[in-house]
Amino acid sequence: MYRIIRAATAQAQQADLAAAQIEMATMRGELEALRATADRAVATAIRAEDTSEAAWRQLAAAASDAGRADGELSFLRAQHLLDTEDRAVLRMLLRITRKQTRVTDRVYVLFQRGELHSIHSTTESAESAAEAEGAPPGRMDLEQARRAPSSRLRGDVAHPVAPRGRRTVRHVS
Repeated sequence: MYRIIRAATAQAQQADLAAAQIEMATMRGELEALRATADRAVATAIRAEDTSEAAWRQLAAAASDAGRADGELSFLRAQHLLDTEDRAVLRMLLRITRKQTRVTDRVYVLFQRGELHSIHSTTESAESAAEAEGAPPGRMDLEQARRAPSSRLRGDVAHPVAPRGRRTVRHVS
Protein backbone atom coordinates (compact mmCIF):
# COMPACT_ATOMS: atom_id res chain seq x y z
CA MET A 1 0.00 0.00 0.00
CA TYR A 2 1.49 3.04 -1.23
CA ARG A 3 0.37 6.47 -0.70
CA ILE A 4 1.10 9.45 -2.73
CA ILE A 5 1.49 12.74 -1.01
CA ARG A 6 2.68 16.07 -2.13
CA ALA A 7 6.29 17.04 -1.63
CA ALA A 8 5.41 20.13 0.36
CA THR A 9 3.35 18.09 2.77
CA ALA A 10 6.18 15.57 3.04
CA GLN A 11 8.69 18.28 3.79
CA ALA A 12 6.41 19.83 6.40
CA GLN A 13 5.95 16.45 8.04
CA GLN A 14 9.70 15.86 8.01
CA ALA A 15 10.30 19.27 9.57
CA ASP A 16 7.66 18.49 12.23
CA LEU A 17 9.31 15.11 12.77
CA ALA A 18 12.75 16.70 13.18
CA ALA A 19 11.36 19.30 15.62
CA ALA A 20 9.59 16.54 17.57
CA GLN A 21 12.80 14.50 17.66
CA ILE A 22 14.76 17.52 18.95
CA GLU A 23 12.04 18.22 21.54
CA MET A 24 12.05 14.54 22.50
CA ALA A 25 15.86 14.58 22.96
CA THR A 26 15.58 17.71 25.07
CA MET A 27 12.85 16.13 27.18
CA ARG A 28 14.93 12.96 27.58
CA GLY A 29 17.78 15.12 28.94
CA GLU A 30 15.41 16.87 31.30
CA LEU A 31 13.95 13.49 32.34
CA GLU A 32 17.44 12.16 33.14
CA ALA A 33 18.22 15.33 35.13
CA LEU A 34 14.94 14.98 37.02
CA ARG A 35 15.63 11.28 37.69
CA ALA A 36 19.09 12.18 39.04
CA THR A 37 17.56 14.93 41.21
CA ALA A 38 14.91 12.47 42.46
CA ASP A 39 17.61 9.89 43.28
CA ARG A 40 19.55 12.54 45.22
CA ALA A 41 16.35 13.60 47.03
CA VAL A 42 15.59 9.97 47.96
CA ALA A 43 19.15 9.49 49.21
CA THR A 44 18.91 12.73 51.20
CA ALA A 45 15.54 11.65 52.65
CA ILE A 46 17.00 8.27 53.65
CA ARG A 47 19.97 9.98 55.32
CA ALA A 48 17.60 12.42 57.08
CA GLU A 49 15.45 9.52 58.28
CA ASP A 50 18.52 7.66 59.56
CA THR A 51 19.76 10.81 61.28
CA SER A 52 16.31 11.37 62.77
CA GLU A 53 16.16 7.80 64.09
CA ALA A 54 19.65 8.14 65.55
CA ALA A 55 18.64 11.43 67.21
CA TRP A 56 15.52 9.78 68.70
CA ARG A 57 17.65 6.91 70.03
CA GLN A 58 20.10 9.40 71.56
CA LEU A 59 17.20 11.35 73.07
CA ALA A 60 15.73 8.18 74.59
CA ALA A 61 19.16 7.19 75.95
CA ALA A 62 19.66 10.71 77.38
CA ALA A 63 16.22 10.61 79.00
CA SER A 64 17.02 7.21 80.47
CA ASP A 65 20.39 8.46 81.73
CA ALA A 66 18.74 11.57 83.20
CA GLY A 67 16.17 9.40 85.00
CA ARG A 68 18.91 7.11 86.29
CA ALA A 69 21.02 10.11 87.38
CA ASP A 70 18.00 11.64 89.13
CA GLY A 71 17.39 8.39 90.98
CA GLU A 72 21.05 8.11 91.92
CA LEU A 73 21.05 11.72 93.09
CA SER A 74 18.08 11.20 95.37
CA PHE A 75 19.67 7.97 96.65
CA LEU A 76 22.98 9.72 97.28
CA ARG A 77 21.25 12.59 99.06
CA ALA A 78 19.47 10.09 101.29
CA GLN A 79 22.74 8.17 101.72
CA HIS A 80 24.53 11.41 102.67
CA LEU A 81 21.91 12.14 105.32
CA LEU A 82 22.13 8.56 106.51
CA ASP A 83 25.91 8.81 106.61
CA THR A 84 25.65 12.02 108.63
CA GLU A 85 23.28 10.39 111.10
CA ASP A 86 25.43 7.25 111.21
CA ARG A 87 28.52 9.31 111.92
CA ALA A 88 26.75 11.18 114.72
CA VAL A 89 25.58 7.91 116.29
CA LEU A 90 29.01 6.34 115.88
CA ARG A 91 30.66 9.37 117.52
CA MET A 92 28.23 9.09 120.42
CA LEU A 93 28.89 5.35 120.78
CA LEU A 94 32.63 5.98 120.60
CA ARG A 95 32.39 8.59 123.37
CA ILE A 96 30.38 6.21 125.53
CA THR A 97 32.84 3.39 124.87
CA ARG A 98 35.81 5.62 125.66
CA LYS A 99 34.16 6.71 128.90
CA GLN A 100 33.50 3.12 129.86
CA THR A 101 36.92 1.78 128.96
CA ARG A 102 39.14 4.55 130.26
CA VAL A 103 40.78 3.96 133.57
CA THR A 104 39.27 6.31 136.07
CA ASP A 105 41.71 8.23 138.19
CA ARG A 106 39.14 8.71 140.93
CA VAL A 107 35.91 7.26 142.19
CA TYR A 108 33.19 8.99 144.17
CA VAL A 109 32.04 7.41 147.41
CA LEU A 110 28.62 8.38 148.69
CA PHE A 111 28.02 8.23 152.43
CA GLN A 112 24.64 8.49 154.03
CA ARG A 113 24.53 9.30 157.74
CA GLY A 114 28.15 8.32 158.11
CA GLU A 115 27.76 4.90 156.46
CA LEU A 116 28.91 3.82 152.98
CA HIS A 117 25.98 4.15 150.60
CA SER A 118 27.47 3.64 147.12
CA ILE A 119 30.52 4.10 144.89
CA HIS A 120 30.29 5.95 141.55
CA SER A 121 32.64 6.58 138.66
CA THR A 122 31.38 10.08 137.85
CA THR A 123 30.30 13.08 139.87
CA GLU A 124 27.01 13.23 138.01
CA SER A 125 26.04 9.68 138.92
CA ALA A 126 26.99 10.26 142.57
CA GLU A 127 24.97 13.48 142.73
CA SER A 128 21.93 11.92 141.09
CA ALA A 129 22.08 8.98 143.53
CA ALA A 130 22.32 11.39 146.47
CA GLU A 131 19.41 13.47 145.19
CA ALA A 132 17.37 10.29 144.69
CA GLU A 133 17.95 9.46 148.37
CA GLY A 134 16.72 12.88 149.49
CA ALA A 135 19.82 15.11 149.48
CA PRO A 136 19.27 18.72 148.46
CA PRO A 137 19.84 19.32 144.73
CA GLY A 138 23.13 20.74 143.60
CA ARG A 139 26.72 19.94 144.31
CA MET A 140 27.83 19.82 147.94
CA ASP A 141 31.51 19.67 148.78
CA LEU A 142 33.14 18.85 152.11
CA GLU A 143 33.16 22.41 153.41
CA GLN A 144 29.49 22.91 152.60
CA ALA A 145 28.65 19.64 154.34
CA ARG A 146 30.53 20.72 157.47
CA ARG A 147 28.76 24.08 157.53
CA ALA A 148 25.31 22.60 156.78
CA PRO A 149 22.77 22.91 159.59
CA SER A 150 21.92 19.74 161.45
CA SER A 151 18.51 19.61 159.76
CA ARG A 152 20.26 18.88 156.43
CA LEU A 153 21.84 15.54 155.75
CA ARG A 154 25.44 16.29 156.64
CA GLY A 155 26.75 12.92 155.56
CA ASP A 156 25.28 12.89 152.04
CA VAL A 157 28.42 14.00 150.25
CA ALA A 158 30.37 12.45 147.42
CA HIS A 159 34.09 12.22 148.16
CA PRO A 160 36.77 11.57 145.60
CA VAL A 161 38.88 8.61 146.67
CA ALA A 162 41.88 7.09 144.91
CA PRO A 163 40.79 3.76 143.38
CA ARG A 164 44.07 1.97 143.99
CA GLY A 165 46.85 2.19 146.49
CA ARG A 166 45.11 3.61 149.54
CA ARG A 167 42.49 1.52 151.24
CA THR A 168 41.27 4.21 153.56
CA VAL A 169 38.03 5.94 152.88
CA ARG A 170 37.42 9.44 154.16
CA HIS A 171 34.00 10.59 155.17
CA VAL A 172 32.36 13.49 156.97
CA SER A 173 31.00 12.78 160.42
